[in-house]
Parts: sequence; C-alpha cells; structure tokens
Amino acid sequence: MIEILRQSDLSKIAHYPKSVVDAIQQSITILDENYGTNRTRDSDGGLNLVIETESDLQSLMQTLFWGDVPEFSEIIDGYVHALYLVNNDRGLDVFLPEEWATKGMKEAMET
Repeated sequence: MIEILRQSDLSKIAHYPKSVVDAIQQSITILDENYGTNRTRDSDGGLNLVIETESDLQSLMQTLFWGDVPEFSEIIDGYVHALYLVNNDRGLDVFLPEEWATKGMKEAMET
C-alpha cells in the first residue's frame, strides 16, 4: 500500500496512469490548501492510499470504514477512486484496481 501525503510523494506512483496521478495530485492540492503542507499521516485532512496487492486490500478491509459506502466513488482508467470521511476533518482517498471494488464503492457509483 502506498501512502501519498505530499506532492513529493507522487514519484512513488509515476508508473500509474496519468489520470490516476492527476486525481491524487488534485486531492493533495485540496488538502494542502485547507490543512497545510506539513501534514503527517495522523493529521487532520487525511491522505491518499493506493492499494497495490490483495494483501493490502485485506488489511484495509479490516478497518472500520471499509464496509461503509464512500461519500464518492468513480472509475478512472481501470482504477476506483473512493473517498471515505473518517470524521469531520479527516478523509481517505482510496485508489485500487477496478476489479477489487467493494460493494459499497459500487453502490456509491450508482447514486
């Protein structure tokens, strides 16, 4: 699983489709503007997670939010982008291969 907090972290995902990288960059820009550029993993605002393996997926499925329907979900070049709001000041933007989309992600795309 790749955690993306800052613009400098985008080099970790350079091999992904440009549209996926652009979506993550847009998310980082919004977080930077609202919560500052010195955020940590546990700071308000949140972070972006890129799920690379089924093991990553299983680890994430054990968290509380995973069974929930995300606030937003879309497909970008074969990847699902789902936004989960953990609380009023923290969100997780999750990116994973489309074939691994959860029921909740699919439901969010239908609404």
